[in-house]
Amino acid sequence: MQLIKFPDTKSLFSNKKLTNNCHLPIVDELYHNEKHKATEVNLPPIQIDSEEQFLQHHKLPVLPEIIQKLQKKIQDEDINITEISELVQSDPALSAQILKIVNSAYYSLKREVHNLKIAIAFLGINEIHRIILSLSVINTLSVDDKSILKGYWYASYYTAIIARTLATRFARLLDPEELWSAALLHDIGSLFYLKFYPKHFKAINIVADKRKILPEEAEKLLEFPASSWLGVMLSEHWRLPANVRMACEFHTLDKLDEIRDDDPHSDFKRVITFARLCADFTNSELKPETREVISQKLMEHFGLDNEEFLLLVGEIRERQEDVDRFVKTLF
Repeated sequence: MQLIKFPDTKSLFSNKKLTNNCHLPIVDELYHNEKHKATEVNLPPIQIDSEEQFLQHHKLPVLPEIIQKLQKKIQDEDINITEISELVQSDPALSAQILKIVNSAYYSLKREVHNLKIAIAFLGINEIHRIILSLSVINTLSVDDKSILKGYWYASYYTAIIARTLATRFARLLDPEELWSAALLHDIGSLFYLKFYPKHFKAINIVADKRKILPEEAEKLLEFPASSWLGVMLSEHWRLPANVRMACEFHTLDKLDEIRDDDPHSDFKRVITFARLCADFTNSELKPETREVISQKLMEHFGLDNEEFLLLVGEIRERQEDVDRFVKTLF
């Protein structure tokens, strides 16, 4: 049985103030009534003894059967598009979602595709498998609040669009097809929060919004488990592809300095991380110090001067219309 290691683990588990009904003054000061009087908010700590016990306690559902069937067919040497198409079409809702993604700006097909068989022929069986895997994970962690789920889709799809842009321009040896599922699922730890700890998730976002900091900084401030590590745990539990696990672990500002140049996956890790940071930079109100750190690290790594950086940011901002359009098709 392996213990889960979080950043600042000692402070997370040894804090005597974290009782079963702990008082979080940082959250308290951000919840105000009309008279600006602080309203007490009590949140229980998230107890983590071991990965096995933690997962058993939360009773995570298994991924849909279609994933296992699809993986078996992909391993078959006699696989054909018709079989894959028939298998996927057995789930009409999933088929509709796939076509919406295939016709989105991420793939930028020259003409709209309405037939799943044609979509598979366009993108290939492996890419369709990645799309189905991504959709299955998100659908399995079903979140009742549609507005929040919409926000997750927006942030994740925006990150995927940016990752493809960065890879095309700065990491041409990186396979863009490997980016889709990784970028879309890099923040599944947040879905875990949403499903099992919605009040904690709300507290994280309130602190991040009020203090104009990144969500991972708010998690540390509140001494909550890092959503990135929750994502890693989910990846291992569901045996998701290595690139998804990698994206869950490497997408935050504090992880940039841990990426070594001699790491064979360094380009992938940096593209995912910078894509997420660019999404936050262009879509969130961050304090000047944080914006400065992000911009300097991005310019330094990609060798951009100030004008080139501003042009890149402008190009990324323009893609928000594509993201808005795509998310509207889903909801």
